[in-house]
Amino acid sequence: MRYLSIPVLVLLLCPVAGAEPETPSANDLLAKFRKAVGADSVPALSPYVIHYRGRHFLYSVVDGGLRGDAYDFHGTLLGYSESGLKERSELEMKIGVVPFKNVEVFDADSGWYQMNEGDPVALSKEAVLGRRARDIQIGVFLGLESFDAKSWHFSTPRSVLERGEESWEFEAKRAGIEPLTLWFAKESGLMMHLRAQATDFELLPGAKPKVQSFTRDLYLADWKKVDDHLLPGHLLGFRNGVLWKSMEPVSLSFPKNFDAKLFAMPKVDMPTVEK
Repeated sequence: MRYLSIPVLVLLLCPVAGAEPETPSANDLLAKFRKAVGADSVPALSPYVIHYRGRHFLYSVVDGGLRGDAYDFHGTLLGYSESGLKERSELEMKIGVVPFKNVEVFDADSGWYQMNEGDPVALSKEAVLGRRARDIQIGVFLGLESFDAKSWHFSTPRSVLERGEESWEFEAKRAGIEPLTLWFAKESGLMMHLRAQATDFELLPGAKPKVQSFTRDLYLADWKKVDDHLLPGHLLGFRNGVLWKSMEPVSLSFPKNFDAKLFAMPKVDMPTVEK
């Protein structure tokens, strides 16, 4: 009996060939990610200011062919969501040799949008929901979205190869926004990819605001420490599979408050947004 027990003991001590690792829950993956980026030390719903640089890609049809132009830019985004979503973005770039500055202000609480001190635009419900969804997506990769279990529901993570790396993929759902599909690297726990159906608009000078729907893909790589917070060194944004922006965060801060005058609604008649 002594000799018969030895093979049994060996089988018990050796891992079974081909055994799959235990599948973590979506909550475990999110908690690991938020801890890795340093979000646990930041109060929920904190105002944030991101300074970033990158390239903006614009496309046009020339002589029957698709032409793409790339423009370097520097930008700042102030976001705040506690009392009602507020965003202020400032972007500077050169189109050829011509300097261009674009300032956008968005206040979902009051329901208005303004670009470069032009006429403010009253936002449709669709536009407000679309901008809230974008704010959540930013909060997700910053680690600021806490994913309250009462509001969010997750699919069971599945093991996949994402850009050649072992990762976990799952879907996150919340009432009022389009579902998010998230990919996290198995080894580091860091986010690699975020996908969602998006509704947003860009108000260009001389053009009417128009709401558009598209698939937004954000690819995140080369995470690095920036101001005591881990951020993706490179972020690629795609719209319907077409590269739209490449960005690199330069700094990140969490001010305790912000100047309310930055979001003071101009006292003029507001044209409505085109639905």
